[in-house]
Amino acid sequence: MRKVYIFFVLVLMANVIIAQNDTSVVETDHDTDLLSFEKYSYDLGEVKKGEIKYFDIKFKNTGSEPVIIDFISSCDCTEVEFPTDAIMPGESGVLKVKFDSSDKEESETTDIDVFLMNKDKESGTPVYYTLEYSFKLIK
Repeated sequence: MRKVYIFFVLVLMANVIIAQNDTSVVETDHDTDLLSFEKYSYDLGEVKKGEIKYFDIKFKNTGSEPVIIDFISSCDCTEVEFPTDAIMPGESGVLKVKFDSSDKEESETTDIDVFLMNKDKESGTPVYYTLEYSFKLIK
């Protein structure tokens, strides 16, 4: 059994290393010309285990082309509703976030990755943004 466990750990580590070298997407910096977020990091403060928190992430299309959010990735404890229509230049939008602390055992910081259908002009790869929120778990 121990050999099987070690094998799975090695496979997992290999996947992490490969994923870190993957250049199929481009993470944008905060100076990009597509979306501008009101904040990139949110502190939910103290959260009781089992408590559900809601918060909004406001953004604006500061670019010159329509932006379409393809999908959003985060942990299982996080649900995010997002606009499915194109966000035109100058328009604003909101990501509606629901965080459920039921399965959490400790305080942490969690990423929310916002992937766009828009491509990076230089590399031609999809653009994404990384936002985050943190909380202090109270048991």
